[in-house]
Amino acid sequence: MVGSMALLGHWDPARAIELNTTEAAFPVWSIKIDLPRDKIIEYKYLIIKGPKKGQPLSSALKQPIEWENLPAGINRLVDTHGKKEITIYDKMDDLEQTEEYVEVQNDKKRFGSDVDHGDFPAGTHHHFKEDNEN
Repeated sequence: MVGSMALLGHWDPARAIELNTTEAAFPVWSIKIDLPRDKIIEYKYLIIKGPKKGQPLSSALKQPIEWENLPAGINRLVDTHGKKEITIYDKMDDLEQTEEYVEVQNDKKRFGSDVDHGDFPAGTHHHFKEDNEN
């Protein structure tokens, strides 16, 4: 995964963030990231084959990189305004996504969800956690 801020590699595949999965969870991939509050952040998924065990990521970058197939000029967005924790469920090559979040309101936590994520069992799941309280 790469995106519009340093933490997400500033769109540089050599600085991409690796998502994680397990045999039990596959094909769902996930990651927990601390993001800045009150930002709109753009990101995309990509597949980098390799690197082979013990080799640096740069060796894998010599192979073709498979970027997700989204319309030209379109990136994924996450809006962290007023949210403390965000869990996003989405699928590679599909812009439909579901968010679950904890709102920040006067030192109270409020839980919410924009859609039931039951339609996303085979998709990519990543969890963004923002906990830089003011």
